[in-house]
Amino acid sequence: MRRNDVTKENKCRYQKNFNQGKQVERLNTMNEVGAIAPALLYDLKGQLANDELSIVTNRNALNSSKLLLAQLMNVPYNGNLEVEQITADTLNIQYDNQPATLYELSVKQLALVKAAEFRRLSAEKGVKVARSLYYPTVGLSGSYNTNYSNAARRDLPLSTVEVASDDYVQVGNDKVPVMTKRTDYISQKISYSDQFNNNYNTSVFLSVSIPILNGFTAKNRVALAKIALKNAEISAQTVKTQLSQNIEQAYFNMTAARDRYRTLVQQVSDFSESFRTAEVRFEAGAINQVDYLIAKNNVDRARTNLISAKYDYIFRTKILDYYKNDLSLD
Repeated sequence: MRRNDVTKENKCRYQKNFNQGKQVERLNTMNEVGAIAPALLYDLKGQLANDELSIVTNRNALNSSKLLLAQLMNVPYNGNLEVEQITADTLNIQYDNQPATLYELSVKQLALVKAAEFRRLSAEKGVKVARSLYYPTVGLSGSYNTNYSNAARRDLPLSTVEVASDDYVQVGNDKVPVMTKRTDYISQKISYSDQFNNNYNTSVFLSVSIPILNGFTAKNRVALAKIALKNAEISAQTVKTQLSQNIEQAYFNMTAARDRYRTLVQQVSDFSESFRTAEVRFEAGAINQVDYLIAKNNVDRARTNLISAKYDYIFRTKILDYYKNDLSLD
């Protein structure tokens, strides 16, 4: 936005140079007929050249600012870049929020404050964790396991037949063999699921640990945790205090910039009227070129200061908008 006001200032300078060029032409005509001293003409020409040099300087500053803006935005540079211009008619010189209101909003929204508060809460939990070392510890655990072997096999009955055994009974003179039953089996690999179900075992363990000799260790840890908590509390309060001071300083800077802008608005109006009068009197020959140039330099300087003051005020208001999480460009 500052870049476009440089363009606006250049346009004003072009208009003034056009008028001043007319004055130079008028004095040149008068000098040719001997109506004025040559020094009057050359003084005005020197001032015209000085203004033309200012136009070149400002044009270079404008292009340099466009390049810097493009680099900050990480976009390709375009010499025809145009940015939104804020005029004095749309500038709101009444800031609605007070430092206390801005502080309340920023405490709730700024990540810096939230981070400090979370660190304090974490330190509070750390004290509770350290205190837990004073209490007995009860542990309960259990296990469930099984085993598997790829060599495990089982025999399954296949058929049963009667066969003669080595024993016999004497029947008369004959020996009659004793019959017995024999079962034939087939070997089969035991599956994984069967082994898993057949070989599992479980266990449950209950343990109780009562702190007796580690009391000093627990005490030291609690003391360290309390120190960490105190540091976190001090840090959180320091962040809030610095935030409050920064807001108050930013608000003071904003009001100072606003008052300066209001004063310069009136100054530009006064010097503009003074220059208009001086220009009319200079054309009428009522004043010399020195008085004319003084009036012109005064209004130029006042307008330049007004542009600077306007954007300084806008910048100060945007700093305050940051604290209330409002960075819109309206």
